[in-house]
Amino acid sequence: MDVNAGLPSAEQRSNQRDDKAVVGQHMLRLGHRFLCELQLLNTSEGTGLTLYGGSPD
Repeated sequence: MDVNAGLPSAEQRSNQRDDKAVVGQHMLRLGHRFLCELQLLNTSEGTGLTLYGGSPD
């Protein structure tokens, strides 16, 4: 009986790791862009404050 039967091969496992790394980098870029846009909102006449339920001063 093959102990490794049904388990992904080493090559498949490394491909999965690569996919996760690519997804992680993509999420970081999206998050960074989101934060930058939030900062822009907050600096333009206080309109960003309404996002948090506060009142712009």
